[in-house]
Amino acid sequence: MAYYGKAAASRIIAGQPLSWAGTGTSFSTKFSGETFQVRVISQINGWVAVLDTTAQMFSTSTLMSTVGSIGATFIAANTANGDYFACNPGQILGFTSTTTGTTGTIISLAEMS
Repeated sequence: MAYYGKAAASRIIAGQPLSWAGTGTSFSTKFSGETFQVRVISQINGWVAVLDTTAQMFSTSTLMSTVGSIGATFIAANTANGDYFACNPGQILGFTSTTTGTTGTIISLAEMS
């Protein structure tokens, strides 16, 4: 598996604010044809995965048993620089959290080049 460090100077291609309703899963739209890296900043702790379709995403009820098998990872709340993930054009990002009662929370997703 190759290691891709975050780019020292990246250009934001598109921004996608994902709204978290306190339950379920939030999904981005498909990444543009030039996106090979995304930056995610969340106001709450959560789990993210870069996916080909929404059908691949986990539910919070099966979160702990499936997290490794689908490539999901934990992200901490309010990480100043965000977390960077390699991706391919046309993929999507899924976000879920076990934190409840957080209606109106925004997860910032930036497509980088």
